[in-house]
Amino acid sequence: MRTLPPEHSLIEVAWDDGGALYDCGSGDTHLLDPFTLAVLHAARQCGPTPEAVRELLARTDDTAVEQLSRIELALDQLTAARLL
Repeated sequence: MRTLPPEHSLIEVAWDDGGALYDCGSGDTHLLDPFTLAVLHAARQCGPTPEAVRELLARTDDTAVEQLSRIELALDQLTAARLL
């Protein structure tokens, strides 16, 4: 289990096929697939722009270069859930 920075008040639990985030402020729990979880972590490191996230993910995942629309969708979902 990992606690993310205090401004986000989230607790994360991850497993092989995804993870869960618990928002300590709202009491909401969010289930994320591995790709969306990776996008969340990348966006927190480099900012929530699709191109920056793609560049960061491409360092460890060769297929990220071809997945800009999937990254955009994940960022939209994370923003709507107030995780970014």
